[in-house]
Amino acid sequence: MGRNVLNNSITSNKVEVEGDLCNLIEIYESTNTLIADNIANGTGVNLTGITVNGKNAMILNNTINITSSNSSSNAILVTKSNNVTVKANTAYTNTDYSVGLFNSNNTRVVDNYLNATRSIGDSSVNDTRNVSNTIANNTPIDTINTSSIVQPINALLYDNITITVNVVDALNNSVKEGKVFFKVNGITLKDANGSNIYANVDDGVAKLDYMITKSCIRDDSYIQAVYLGTDHYNSSRSDNTPLNISYRSANVTIFSTDKYYKSGDSVTLTAFVTDNSRIVNGGRVIFKINGITIKDSNGNPLYANVVNGAGSINYVIPNGISARNYTITAVFANSVYNRATANKTLNIAKSDAFIDVVSVRTNTNKTVVNGSIYDQNNNLCLGLTSVAIKLNGITVGKATAVDGIFTTTINTAFKPNTYDLTFIAGENNRYNSATKTTILSKY
Repeated sequence: MGRNVLNNSITSNKVEVEGDLCNLIEIYESTNTLIADNIANGTGVNLTGITVNGKNAMILNNTINITSSNSSSNAILVTKSNNVTVKANTAYTNTDYSVGLFNSNNTRVVDNYLNATRSIGDSSVNDTRNVSNTIANNTPIDTINTSSIVQPINALLYDNITITVNVVDALNNSVKEGKVFFKVNGITLKDANGSNIYANVDDGVAKLDYMITKSCIRDDSYIQAVYLGTDHYNSSRSDNTPLNISYRSANVTIFSTDKYYKSGDSVTLTAFVTDNSRIVNGGRVIFKINGITIKDSNGNPLYANVVNGAGSINYVIPNGISARNYTITAVFANSVYNRATANKTLNIAKSDAFIDVVSVRTNTNKTVVNGSIYDQNNNLCLGLTSVAIKLNGITVGKATAVDGIFTTTINTAFKPNTYDLTFIAGENNRYNSATKTTILSKY
């Protein structure tokens, strides 16, 4: 407003400004001015809420909220004035002082609520003259209501997180003081000595570093912040904020050589377990072959403990296993992690076989011959194996070996002599073919 103004009233206005070098309400060289019942909100650089220059002014019952990047800004500025009353106003600023009196006389600043970042109450008045001015009772008896808000939390089990709570007053200004404690699922967080853990409020924010533990893993898990309040601020509790906690995810890989194995061979199966490239300690791994869990001699699952990121078992390829590609599956289990699996191919080749027979002597027209078929580990060959029998290269009989044992009768109605008696075990899905020649003597 302009200069040399007489008997002016500025009342019941709402002024909101965002900018630089602004006075939200101002009047210069005025006489008999009333500024009352206004709301003035400003954000920017070098802001002042109400500026008065003159005499006989009344600044009454205004609410002023100033956020300025200049710490010397004021909510109310009385400059080069005489006989000014500043009363029943509510002033919030993020600066050093709420009210500035510069070269002013006979000014009364009384019964206001003054709240600046670095000062509150009477001490929030910056009076450069401080001779004839009155400054009194600028902190109300009632404390200020507050609200506490916890920021949402999404984390993994055993993550180290920072819990953040915002504490503001009734006009959404940042609370400058006090401390907060936290509750997880209704239980107050405590230190190793059993004492409550507190976080100091600094410019409306309190933070606490916290490790997510197993107690947080449940569908209705929540966290609450409790602001204790001070002489100036009432206490408050945040709403129950959900703790969205998930089990960790592990990455499993299987190591075994890619060579072909045969029955009886020993294979070391190793599962490597990591968590975002970090090795995992703890938990167990079982291995499956084509979905069937590998078990010990007592029929119990064979577990491998994960130590320094690895869990291993020794697996002996079973006798009589069919030659083909099998799928190895490693299954990792740990109370901290989701179930994790990995697959790898196990290559099984046919086992070598050999036939064990003895020479035959006969003087009859029908002769019983028998024998055994073994693998390379001297185990009887399992299953059914076709056997052809030849005398001097001519087939004279056939037999079926059952689990490595065969017996049959051949025709020996021929003249006495010595003959080559050959047994041929046919190739099947488990074993390579085998041939054995002995002597049949007819006398």
